[in-house]
Amino acid sequence: MDVRDGVVVRGPQRDLLVYERGGYRCFCFADNPGLAQGARHLERPLDFRFEYLGLMTAALALHARPRRVLSLGLGAGALPRLARAVVPDLESDSVEIDAGVIAVARGYFDFRPDDAMRLHQADARDFVVANADGRGWDVVFVDCYDARSVPPHLADRRFLRAVARAAGPEAIVAVNLVHTHPVYPELVRGWRAVLAEAWIIPARRKTNRVLFGPVAAPVEAAAMLDRAADLDAQGALPFSLLDALSRATPA
Repeated sequence: MDVRDGVVVRGPQRDLLVYERGGYRCFCFADNPGLAQGARHLERPLDFRFEYLGLMTAALALHARPRRVLSLGLGAGALPRLARAVVPDLESDSVEIDAGVIAVARGYFDFRPDDAMRLHQADARDFVVANADGRGWDVVFVDCYDARSVPPHLADRRFLRAVARAAGPEAIVAVNLVHTHPVYPELVRGWRAVLAEAWIIPARRKTNRVLFGPVAAPVEAAAMLDRAADLDAQGALPFSLLDALSRATPA
């Protein structure tokens, strides 16, 4: 991709490129233009293009009454906004270490934090370690890995255990993985070890695999599917949570 096709946003760590393709506004890191980090349709505000985001959002149906959500990794700010669309009075915390990503999400993707949708510039590991104090979140989204990058300090067992402790015993964790990455098998084993049970939903069009499950209390599958159907009936989302969960298999 030629940088002349978009707008270069200077970042303290890495420069970013914002561009438009096929009705979507997208962004990537300028030194890795082949890998989009976020996207949003120019006319459909909840269409964030990437299938895995819908698969992660389906984790909301595992919790009987989600009220607090944590997103590790911001991208275009999709997950907190999708979660709010499902549960309008939801409180959320989003954690992103890269100031450039935050600037792009705010300036080009209309991400507007507020009192109930908070944004923290921090390392994901530092944040969960500092917040393993029993307050907990109902659902934790881990979107820290991509096809080329799995930060080692966000893949070891200490980080995985810290996420589970910060989430709390009644929480659900959903993790975006890429099955072609060499550490994928180890990540699956690691997350499976810190969750009471775990499932995987494969994306139909990409190499993403979303792993999800409860921290402590097992989830009743029938109730999970019933809640997904009820959430689908609200018509707030451009995808089906029930379809996603119906394709889940044990990890």
